[in-house]
Amino acid sequence: MKILNFNSGFLPDKGGVATYSWELTRHLSKNPQVNHVQVIAFNISEVTDDVATEKASDKYTIIRHKRGLVNFWTMGSKIFKYLIKYKDYDIIHATNFFPIGFWIMVWTKMLGKKYFITIYGTDTLTSLGSKKTKFLKALIMKRAAKIFSISNSTTQKTLAKYNLPKEKFATITPGVTTSFTDKINLNLRADLGYLPDDFIILVINHLVARKGVDDVMRAVAKIDDEKIKLLIVGKGPERENLENLAKELNIANRIKFMGRVDEVESYYKAANILTLTSYYDNTGDIEGFGLVLVEAELRGLPVIGTNSGGIPETISDGVSGFIVGEREIEAIKEKILLLKNNPELYQKVSAAASKWAKQFDWTDIVAKHIEVYKK
Repeated sequence: MKILNFNSGFLPDKGGVATYSWELTRHLSKNPQVNHVQVIAFNISEVTDDVATEKASDKYTIIRHKRGLVNFWTMGSKIFKYLIKYKDYDIIHATNFFPIGFWIMVWTKMLGKKYFITIYGTDTLTSLGSKKTKFLKALIMKRAAKIFSISNSTTQKTLAKYNLPKEKFATITPGVTTSFTDKINLNLRADLGYLPDDFIILVINHLVARKGVDDVMRAVAKIDDEKIKLLIVGKGPERENLENLAKELNIANRIKFMGRVDEVESYYKAANILTLTSYYDNTGDIEGFGLVLVEAELRGLPVIGTNSGGIPETISDGVSGFIVGEREIEAIKEKILLLKNNPELYQKVSAAASKWAKQFDWTDIVAKHIEVYKK
């Protein structure tokens, strides 16, 4: 089996889709049923050459196109050329929906080939975009051999919006790598000025409004305990607003904004719990899955997440962490205090979280993809 993957987001760029495309393709290349994986990645920010080719292994090659050098039409031309060049590849999989999926649909129809796409949630559910774009998205899904959806939530909401048969979908979650990097700064907690008895709440996400970081901040502000601190990793348009909110809530001394970091593993190690308190906004922007929760659980961090999008599928409520309602600040506060003030419960949830997360091992996730490809 030879797999040709197209995407518009790939490492070294950050983000959920970039990480997903990278993890899926590299783990596919390790499967004995796969002969080779060829990745074509567009709009990559962190490359110096216009087009950079990397032979990651004998079975895994990546071609990255620098951001800003390919527009809608030139992307279509390049995709066609790659489909011709790699015409002997039997699986064509677009892990970005639009516009890559559009060109894959056009050219594979001309070439008499089938294609697979992956959807995440916001890409199919957003209310933004023209009527023409929405029509094309429906057509891309209709003509796909199979639609990989990253959560039951994404599948059900997409089914409700588009007139598609349920059999068209294969719901397969993203995975996590169960072997950790050895690049961990074990002293990060002390380096950041935290004391051994501080209780660190970790937030790792793109700082946009619908991630609900402000709700965690408001919950912390309601707790009269200077030992409870917030450690926020990530960048985005909401950072300045969040920094101003910290001052308004009089908790600026209890929050650290770290921006984007490279060694995320060290931050998991430094924290006590992780939160992802997203909510479904009025544009259709939604948390398709919430992989950061599973990554934290795997490392033994209890988590708190909202009942939004695919987040509930990442948490065993009351076992690996807790699920609260969207924008329920008081509930977030209560769960923070429950974990902070009950060491025995904390240890129990920590152990259960690590065990629960192992079901998302990439080896098993890849095997499910291959079964769908073969059918």
